[in-house]
Amino acid sequence: MPSHRVCNLCGSDDPVPVYTLRDYRLGLPEEFHLVRCRSCGLLYLDPQPTWQELDSHYQSDYTAYTVQHLRGAPALSQLALSYGLQRRCKLILQLRQQGRLLDIGAATGGFLNAMRHHSGWQLHGVEPVQSAAQLARDQLGLNILPTTLEQAHFPDGQFDVVTLWDVLEHLPDPHASLNEIYRVTAPGAWLVLQIPDVSSWEAKLWGRWWIGYDAPRHLYAFPSKALAALLAATGFEPVRRLHLAGGYHTFARSLAFWHSEQPSYFWRRTSERLANSWVFHVLMAPVFGTIRRLGKGPTRVVVARRVEFSTSKLGGI
Repeated sequence: MPSHRVCNLCGSDDPVPVYTLRDYRLGLPEEFHLVRCRSCGLLYLDPQPTWQELDSHYQSDYTAYTVQHLRGAPALSQLALSYGLQRRCKLILQLRQQGRLLDIGAATGGFLNAMRHHSGWQLHGVEPVQSAAQLARDQLGLNILPTTLEQAHFPDGQFDVVTLWDVLEHLPDPHASLNEIYRVTAPGAWLVLQIPDVSSWEAKLWGRWWIGYDAPRHLYAFPSKALAALLAATGFEPVRRLHLAGGYHTFARSLAFWHSEQPSYFWRRTSERLANSWVFHVLMAPVFGTIRRLGKGPTRVVVARRVEFSTSKLGGI
């Protein structure tokens, strides 16, 4: 059964209701309650489903577990995916030219496969969905363990870079996971997070239909101040914020969520066609590209540095 949660950041038990959400991706009727901590502003689902309950919401066609980078995707989709992966790689190479990298929530290995083309890197991944991890291991030969970070039991100080691409919001205990990341990283290591930007214009436009809230898969959402406080509490100092991706695909998915609840057949059909139209995609590409360059995209990347921080001071909730 879903369990009541206190705030994962400050431990307060004084939530304010924000939205009642549904699984718009799968069209299921169950309701989920997004709340905001009155003390620190962290957004989270309360009550929170267990991993066993969430399993049915991660179906085989869930976006992260598709294999577009392996085979069979349309050419334009392949081009967009490749461009996004190369932007991620470029960011990592700006931080370090070589080292030991851990990708958490590696899915079917798209990012690690792209990083493999750059020499000097020891690449590791963890992915709790075993079918996705096995696909990456079998078809790409990647070192992705079918488990969680906490269950992997990596040695202290093993990694120079840790990445979580659209993963932090899925974790049942972000505070504990960041504590574990601190333990397995070396002094001066880099942490790179990509998360939905709750301050974005898309979040404000779509409200409860925004893909960034994607209940029940997204258990948390992080306003800037709450994320900064969480990083500080776990030994990381944010040094850069940027927007690498986002635009048409997140807009189209939110549009699809919205049209699923519209009573008018005309609006449902029109929004569905727009969401799936590559012509619309191409025409709108300059608009969404400009939005991203202005720092207004629906996702944001936060680059943080591990600071010297006594492990005895790492907080716990």
